[in-house]
Amino acid sequence: MMAEQWYIARQGERYGPFSWEQVAYNYREGKIKNDDLLWSESTVDWIRADQLQALSGKRSEPQQGGGTGQGGSRVEEPVRAVVLRAGPARVLPA
Repeated sequence: MMAEQWYIARQGERYGPFSWEQVAYNYREGKIKNDDLLWSESTVDWIRADQLQALSGKRSEPQQGGGTGQGGSRVEEPVRAVVLRAGPARVLPA
């Protein structure tokens, strides 16, 4: 799993490739959202980030109630169907 290239789909756009280390880091930092879809050659299909066993427990969630940490808390958007397009992958936006 570690040497594979991973791709991320969000709102109909595909991003990558990323190493596993980049995926895990970006998930911990909240840049990969729970409802983003991930794929590599080892997965049968696209899978939600929060359902990928290797990522479970790796998220550093901000505490509710405000706080002054960087980034603040975000309201999660509802899950949407993702239509994947063929073509080159792009870099995941911040």
